[in-house]
Amino acid sequence: MVIFSAFEESLLKIIAFKLFPNLGEQIKLSLITKFDMPKCAWSVKDLHEGRIRGVHCTYKRKDGVPLVLSAGEDRNINMTNALTGEFVDKIGAFNGRPGHPGHTDKIYCIVTWTTPDDETFIITAGDECLIRIFPLEDKHFWNHDPKFMIGHTEYIHTMHVIQEKSELISASYDRSIRIWDLIKCEQIKRFNQSKQLYTMDICLKDPDLTHFATGNSKYVYVWNMEETVFFAPLEPDSAPEGTDEAAAGPGAMVASNANELEEFDDVPRVIKPRVALPPYIQLELRSHTRTVTAVAYPALDRLISASDDGQLCIWNPELPEMPLLEKIDAKSPIYSMKYFNDDTVFYLITCAWGNPYTVKIWNLEEKEKPPDDSESEEELDSDEEPEPKEIMYCYPMDIGKGHEANVVDIAILDDGKPHVVKEKRKEDEELDIKMITSISWDGCIKSWDLRPAIEVVHRAKFLEKAQTSRTF
Repeated sequence: MVIFSAFEESLLKIIAFKLFPNLGEQIKLSLITKFDMPKCAWSVKDLHEGRIRGVHCTYKRKDGVPLVLSAGEDRNINMTNALTGEFVDKIGAFNGRPGHPGHTDKIYCIVTWTTPDDETFIITAGDECLIRIFPLEDKHFWNHDPKFMIGHTEYIHTMHVIQEKSELISASYDRSIRIWDLIKCEQIKRFNQSKQLYTMDICLKDPDLTHFATGNSKYVYVWNMEETVFFAPLEPDSAPEGTDEAAAGPGAMVASNANELEEFDDVPRVIKPRVALPPYIQLELRSHTRTVTAVAYPALDRLISASDDGQLCIWNPELPEMPLLEKIDAKSPIYSMKYFNDDTVFYLITCAWGNPYTVKIWNLEEKEKPPDDSESEEELDSDEEPEPKEIMYCYPMDIGKGHEANVVDIAILDDGKPHVVKEKRKEDEELDIKMITSISWDGCIKSWDLRPAIEVVHRAKFLEKAQTSRTF
């Protein structure tokens, strides 16, 4: 394999941009070499007995050491140095003594919460149907004074902390989503879903922190905890040909109070909903053909769903009449995905359930497609409104076949510091930390440096800006 220096690589990219100016976003990622790809910083195997089920990263230790927290079928919570992969500590499983706070069954999910007093707690849940809370650094409470929250009746598979409110939102196989007060350790609200509940994510960019999304057998539900305005879907694929419903188009959504006059293709029609959705559900998004296994809700106008059908769907929930923006073939089912957005790059990180057991990074930054050269200047100068601009998403960066079995979960470690491209970093400037941690049923925990992938976009934007300035 030919290895290029940073200068040679930048020169090649400039030449490529000159030769293929209209390839835009695709060229940015198709030109990535091994030099740019996230490197595996460390790998640890057989830290757990049995399968690892959940992973989370935190940098909230008082000594400043970032940690990877992992848990699984052995009921232990292991702590690993996120920079080196060295074992740090362990919260053991239930030891049989009355009052011991350890888990008695499999752990499926793990998160952390930092109190207003700057104390950090580990929150875990799984087959026990209850949520346990451990202080991150106070070892005395690891073996005494259990703290937990009870309410779910089936295993808990997803949890997210609402840091601003000191609240936790959890989803369970009992088809309920529950909101918890972490300070009082009590349940605040409960939402029930009629269909099986497999995944959930909350929109942390929502100023009110009231929107979240769930996945079931084929659909994605968009919820609002405070409002009861909701929409019901059309099913044009199953509607008879020639009917009003079939003519509405795929992915169409209408108001649930029915009999409202809607217009599709400039033809007014009376549209009736197929189903009555329960309160708090605003949208039901339909496109997947199999179980929705993962959702990510990075912004109110952007939601991503993944399924056993191997498809990634990108939605805009704020366009209820036609919310589906893009459908991408991910080549394999995805059971976990996280997003990284620091206002300079917008990455979605996914892991493959099935061969080739890869971790992929998708650039979901919007970009206008270049105008067609056939357009005349008269058309461009006309007063008519331009057609809606299409959104183009980059092909994924494939980190490679790092695992040998299903990749079940991933976590992102971000210290919150702005990333500085290494060529511009000062000698005495402290390094920022941007890492991906993946776990697999092969028993491995792997950590990947995300900074090279961020620098790819930074350099590509710089080259594109330089090209534009030279053109003018």
